Amino acid sequence: MGSPNQTEQQSSVNTVLFSESVALENESEFIINKRAMILDALKFQGCFNAELLAPIPNLREEWITLVQFQSESLLRQWLNSEEYARGVSRIEPYINTTRRQFLSNFNQQVSFLITTTLRPENEEKWLKWNDKIHGVMSSFPGFIGSDIQPSTIQQKGGNKTWIVNFQFDSLENLKNWLDSPERAKLIEEGSNLYESSVVSQVASGFGSWFDMKRPDGTGVAKWKMPLIVEMALYPALVFQAVVTPFVNEWFGFPVGLLINTFYLGFLMQYFLVPWVQKLMNFWLLPQRHEEKKINIIGLVLSLLYLVIIAYIYVKFLFKLNLWG
Repeated sequence: MGSPNQTEQQSSVNTVLFSESVALENESEFIINKRAMILDALKFQGCFNAELLAPIPNLREEWITLVQFQSESLLRQWLNSEEYARGVSRIEPYINTTRRQFLSNFNQQVSFLITTTLRPENEEKWLKWNDKIHGVMSSFPGFIGSDIQPSTIQQKGGNKTWIVNFQFDSLENLKNWLDSPERAKLIEEGSNLYESSVVSQVASGFGSWFDMKRPDGTGVAKWKMPLIVEMALYPALVFQAVVTPFVNEWFGFPVGLLINTFYLGFLMQYFLVPWVQKLMNFWLLPQRHEEKKINIIGLVLSLLYLVIIAYIYVKFLFKLNLWG
């Protein structure tokens, strides 16, 4: 794995880690207000993960909050926002001390984040064990990269928290690694080296098609969603009608329908809907001051797109049988 380093000065940071000490009598109020702050963060544009980790008796006294954004600029926007300031003002009465640390991260399809607490005597062996994991993991299909960094959190008895982050290009390839006998053997080898480990899987490639939001928390208008899906679905159905009509003939309509909808689902998830979203991105979340104009333009363009495809199908493709 990459060598441990402090990344606050790097331009690629998009994760912030907070550590906060809280008196026992204030914990209940702190939890309520901290969770409200986390929920607000998750509504903010570009935030894809936020977690609150409780103290671990005899190992870590602080509460840890991890917040991740798609880019550094979006993270900075949140840190400078009214929502963030309001959240801080809610928890300030209940915390004794607070620190924050910035971490680098990858902006790829599937991220696996592990927060591990170690005793000092196990640190060297644990790092060597992680290097061994990295060597095996990097040979698996879809592996993108990994990073390991120490937290700056001060803990009881010299214990230290480490943040391990690795990415794959798809959930399928990630699961292939997670379910592999190679990983199971490695986990068994190192299970006695750490005291506590919290795992967080962030699979952005399998998230909602319409989970993007404005900074004020508002999302894509519901009336736009079926149009985006239709823009992706209709050309796919035209493709099926022209290119693969033999499926229904060979297997019969019920089984043919099952086969066609099966591969259509993958096309929609990984290619068609993302492509249409990129094409119509200006329309999905327009700027407030020009929302009405952009909504009209986008509606006209989406309907024109569907009409053109229908015309091409009726005029040129309707009677075409590539397998006749």
